[in-house]
Amino acid sequence: THVERSAKAGVALTPFIHEVRAARFLHLDRFVLLSAGAKLLLYRYWLPDECETNDIKRLAAEGKYKLAASFACGAQSVNDVACANGFVSHVAIVAGSNRCVEVLDVGAGRWVRRWEDAHSRPVHTLALASGSKYCAHPREAYELFASAAADSDGGCVKLWDLRASRCVRRFSGHANRQHAVGVAFSPCMRYLATGSEDKSAYLYDTRMGTVLHRLREGGAGDVVSDVSFHPL
Repeated sequence: THVERSAKAGVALTPFIHEVRAARFLHLDRFVLLSAGAKLLLYRYWLPDECETNDIKRLAAEGKYKLAASFACGAQSVNDVACANGFVSHVAIVAGSNRCVEVLDVGAGRWVRRWEDAHSRPVHTLALASGSKYCAHPREAYELFASAAADSDGGCVKLWDLRASRCVRRFSGHANRQHAVGVAFSPCMRYLATGSEDKSAYLYDTRMGTVLHRLREGGAGDVVSDVSFHPL
């Protein structure tokens, strides 16, 4: 049995023992899934009623949260987690320090798939193809996800299909030898964007694996550490 805890403003909460490397909303914002050390922690939370018109009651109201489940990973630490939040899904993609990528069924509480040595170095970023409500996608498009890792050859992003035993495509036109860089699918799922260590961001064609465009703006730092698409 997990004890519910109040999240009252000004009250110090017990910190996590290990660094939290990733935190994601799950099940249409009903849960938060986060990684701390070699564990995944699933929290259920409740926020105060925002419709309360009495300011005193609204400010005095407390949010609550509780640990709903925890999952142990075989790696020394979990580097990143990706999961769908725009619709109800029990699937979470997990990247560990042991260079493996695994699939966790959060609802069943068990690991259902594992790719050994997904990259030559540990994966630092995962991106799930979650689509957009403004675009129509085939059902199989939601089976795709991307992983990124830095290596001495310049780094690469790999495209995976949950139904396949190996990666289905590689993207290696950008530079990624040391730092973590972001990866994102476009809402239409036809393009993949990634950061780079050469002051640029790259846009790939997900079907062909080719570089469509290199985005470079003046004033950017040495590393483009994250990328994102407009939701429309």
